[in-house]
Amino acid sequence: MAHGIGGLELARPVRSQYPAIRVVLTSGYSAALLRDEKSGLRDLIFVQKPYRLADLAKTLRAEGHHLRRR
Repeated sequence: MAHGIGGLELARPVRSQYPAIRVVLTSGYSAALLRDEKSGLRDLIFVQKPYRLADLAKTLRAEGHHLRRR
């Protein structure tokens, strides 16, 4: 990520200011490690790297569908 800040480091302050925001995170690390209690982001949407663009698009479409149903 740009300027030496990682996705989790960015997601935490954003989530604290906007608690209802959904976070999509891509990583080569295990989803279980990223969703632990310490991250404060247990409900994040995770896409494992490496991924195909079609897989990311499918995840984003599914999340958009989830948001429209609220």
